[in-house]
Amino acid sequence: MGGLHSYRRLRQLALQGKLYTKEFARVKIREVFRRERPSSLLKERAVDCLLQLGDYASARGIRLGIENRKTYEAFPSEREILALLERLSHPTFGYWHNFGHSQIKEHLTLINHKQWLGCVGSRVIGSHVHDVQGLDDDNLPPFSGTVDYQNLVPLLPKSCIFVLDLKGFGRSGTILESVERWKRTFSSRRES
Repeated sequence: MGGLHSYRRLRQLALQGKLYTKEFARVKIREVFRRERPSSLLKERAVDCLLQLGDYASARGIRLGIENRKTYEAFPSEREILALLERLSHPTFGYWHNFGHSQIKEHLTLINHKQWLGCVGSRVIGSHVHDVQGLDDDNLPPFSGTVDYQNLVPLLPKSCIFVLDLKGFGRSGTILESVERWKRTFSSRRES
């Protein structure tokens, strides 16, 4: 589906300060059309494989989450996730929300993070929790970047699983501080 070309090209323009220019809009529209062209046969094969996995997982009491991806060209896109979940129509499947991936796509004007969660929130079974700064700093502790957790987390079901998805940090205690803040901020979700 074009590799990482779309994501890299849009990211490059954004980093050059061209996010709201005609050039960026032209490239974005071209990449959207390029992304929408891939073979429906490939998507059908993916659905067939997922259905087989769903039967296997269901027999073992396992839930499977279809995760949103950071790159625009990855399958499934946000436009495809809801339709894919409907096609699968299997109780084993749900949506796995990656906060950082959605935030990066919002920074590239590809989605509106809050609107997206408003559409898919009821289908969320779990999430990867990490923050971002701009387009490059990914997998940061919650509350250290631009993800608006206070307005996004309430859009998710109370049964949602939250998994920290973090990478190395220079300052000791940063992860523990963010976990404590998370607990303070969202403790009422567990109590109700």
